[in-house]
Amino acid sequence: MKIIGFIDRIGPTDVQGWAYAPDMDDVSLAIRASLDELVIGAGTASEFRQDLLSLGFGNGHHGFTVRFDIPVNPDDARLVQIVAIGPDDEMQQLEERYVAPAVEVAPPPRPSAAAPMAAGRKHDPAVQAEQAERDFASITGNLIASAVPEVSAPVAGPAPTTPPVVPPPVAAPPAARDETPESEGTGAVAATAFLVRGGPPPSGMPLGTALQIAPDDWDVAKLFILGAARSGTSAMFLALTDVLGVPGFGESHVVPAFQRMVYQLRLYTDLFAAHAEDIMIKRLDRDDLENTLHRYVRALYWTTFEGKGFVDKTPTGEAIYGAPLIEEIFPDCHLVVMRRTGIEVVKSFRIKFSADFAEACRAWNEAMTGILHARPLCQRMIEVDQFDMANSPFATGHQLAAWLGRPEKADELSRYFASSRVEKSSTHDWGKRLTLSDVDWSPQEKDIFVRICGPMMDAFGYPM
Repeated sequence: MKIIGFIDRIGPTDVQGWAYAPDMDDVSLAIRASLDELVIGAGTASEFRQDLLSLGFGNGHHGFTVRFDIPVNPDDARLVQIVAIGPDDEMQQLEERYVAPAVEVAPPPRPSAAAPMAAGRKHDPAVQAEQAERDFASITGNLIASAVPEVSAPVAGPAPTTPPVVPPPVAAPPAARDETPESEGTGAVAATAFLVRGGPPPSGMPLGTALQIAPDDWDVAKLFILGAARSGTSAMFLALTDVLGVPGFGESHVVPAFQRMVYQLRLYTDLFAAHAEDIMIKRLDRDDLENTLHRYVRALYWTTFEGKGFVDKTPTGEAIYGAPLIEEIFPDCHLVVMRRTGIEVVKSFRIKFSADFAEACRAWNEAMTGILHARPLCQRMIEVDQFDMANSPFATGHQLAAWLGRPEKADELSRYFASSRVEKSSTHDWGKRLTLSDVDWSPQEKDIFVRICGPMMDAFGYPM
């Protein structure tokens, strides 16, 4: 099968272009981005472009925009390989080339004379002007896309759209682990951490006022549950809120919103780092602004939960990538990250949400990749496999209670895990992990799963 297409623009955070198979007019090709053999992004060439339709390229739905899972150094952006993949797994590497469309397309808004340029670029004036337009379009496009975050689907309703994974702000190097014995009240949260020191904020206090008076820290439980959808985050949320008596929302999605703000702030201000002119944005103290955002988040939780402890649950891959930021904002927090084999998650995800198969695969892969990212950066994170909740409730309950500094709750947590079915939409034997031979997927679907999820299945030791 013949594949044609080109890269229109490639930058540190995403790539845009088009790909088309003349022999299969209306087929949308898969797009994969990789750097040094590491896949950093994937998508589908299905966006409509009038210029492609005018050129006679099928129905015109062959454009793509693929966001990278991790930011790429501007100097390495040209080393990223972009490959178009057909239904028969035939691949074609795309080159960066601009082809004039047959019809006139309105150009992006022209930036001002002080247009941001990436640090260290040395081009002739014509190329600089073209790059300035590209940078301007990229920045405004990212800001608009990030302004309305997508969230996971509600309990009932249409299939969710997996949010683009926004790379997390790079946290400062974590402090060394506190090796003081638990009996002295450090390390894990002690029982007294679930009591408030001092009174709660007055009812109905405006958040602006709370921002001024909220403590930098208040000695209560701050529990965050992260994981892929259908990985047991809800079961863990119910267990902790019921057994520990700590309130929370079924879904939060708060920290990822701030994660996007910080990331876009850093991405934008970095464009001016090597700018020779004395422009006003250089007067912006980015660290101070980030600290202000941190205080705002703490004030939001302080007022929402009236100074008491809380359980926060956000079941998305993006939230897992933001785990280091959670530790920056709440240094005494506890992160509970849920895991489950990709075969079971994809099967359950599709039953629950009627989702596209490849989209369900990408959602799980994204979350598990986020766990690998967070492991070396987080000091207060524990991973709990849903399989262990169902098959080893006693060991899981005691391990979790000890880690939370609540050993007196170990038996109660264990009984909860043993008596509560961890997930109700799956009907398979919970005593064994599902493999590809246990599911009724088509050969094509199994191939898609292996291609998207195979590396992460291997990384976590899950059988296929």
